[in-house]
Amino acid sequence: MIKSIKENWEEYKSKCVPKDAGESQVFETRMAFEAGCMIMFESAVSIVDNLNEDQGCAEFDKIAAEIQLICKERVLLAAKQILDKSKKET
Repeated sequence: MIKSIKENWEEYKSKCVPKDAGESQVFETRMAFEAGCMIMFESAVSIVDNLNEDQGCAEFDKIAAEIQLICKERVLLAAKQILDKSKKET
C-alpha cells in the first residue's frame, strides 16, 4: 500500500527535522516538503497525459536518475559537515 503524503511527512519529519526545531522551522520544512510533492505529482500527471508509454518511461527514468544524484549530493554534503565539525572539535 502506498503511504499518504501525511504519512510520508511524518516519517520525514521524524528522521530529518531536529527534535528541538522551532515551530517556524517545522512549518517551513513542511511547506517545502509539500511543494516537492505537488511538483512531482504535476510532473507525473503531465507525463501520463502527454507522452506515450516509452516516452513516459524515459521521463520517469530521468526523474529517478535526478533523485539519485540529489541523494548522493546530500550524503556527500552530510559527510563533509561531519568531517568539518570533527576538525573543529580537535
